[in-house]
Amino acid sequence: MLEVDQPLNLIREPENPYDEMAIEVYWKDYKLGYIPRDDNSVIAQLMDRGIPLKASISRLNESGNPWDRVGIRVTMEV
Repeated sequence: MLEVDQPLNLIREPENPYDEMAIEVYWKDYKLGYIPRDDNSVIAQLMDRGIPLKASISRLNESGNPWDRVGIRVTMEV
């Protein structure tokens, strides 16, 4: 049901016990996972400052590794 360019919702989770910069990724009401820790610091800081961001699916891969299945594009609204 996922398709490239579909919008995603990003939700900050600063109380996450494993990563204070955690950002959840949702497609409709389905939690897909998190922005990887290596990539979430700048995005989290922008979100914490109230900067409007848009997220969408940039690529889909059939992979045995769930971290490689969905690519995400995050852009800043101007």
